Amino acid sequence: GALDPRPFDPIQATRSFRIALNDLGVALFLPPLSERLARWSQGINFVFLSAEDKRALDLVEAGEADVAIGPNWNKYDDQFESVVLYQAPFACAMRKGHPLASGSLTIEAFASAPHIMISQPGDPSRHIDQILANHGLRRRIAFTVPHYLTVPILLSKTDLLSVIPSKLIQRYGVTEKIQAVDTPFAELTVPVMMFWIRAANDEPANIWLRSLIVEIVRDHQLDRWTPD
Repeated sequence: GALDPRPFDPIQATRSFRIALNDLGVALFLPPLSERLARWSQGINFVFLSAEDKRALDLVEAGEADVAIGPNWNKYDDQFESVVLYQAPFACAMRKGHPLASGSLTIEAFASAPHIMISQPGDPSRHIDQILANHGLRRRIAFTVPHYLTVPILLSKTDLLSVIPSKLIQRYGVTEKIQAVDTPFAELTVPVMMFWIRAANDEPANIWLRSLIVEIVRDHQLDRWTPD
């Protein structure tokens, strides 16, 4: 129970951990978790719950998820605790050989080229649109898609642009022949946070899970992410 003073023992325990996060989060956290599986008992497993918006916090609040990982959902009520895990860098991506791929983009060219936008909170869209508005410009959003992981494949087959996490460009740059291009605005980063319910703050299993996630971020340098 909540007052159990003993730390969680992953070698003895049977426990299903439920983590709410988006498709990119699954791609980043599952491989390092799988590397560690052999250290723990057969009774430990992880369930990733799709959570592209504030639903992630609803799952934590309802006790259906142990933690949520994602952007700052701006839900600072008293029942949640949170920590910033890392700053995720974003960049403008396009296919290699794209007409705009040589040199750096002007702000006008960036705005007028058709874009793919990801309909998830926590991408820097609002920030970009504000910069463009200051120059009297608007982005041409041609397509809006629900997930990050499909975007590299879509970029490789089209003349579209998209502002996506740098990790994705580095991970799929070779296989999908996409590249990052310099944009006229400063580096874009978005904080990736972990949320949990305050009532679970001192629960041994929840403490273990949170420290495991922080350890993975540190060991795998998720904010710097270099391709294998």
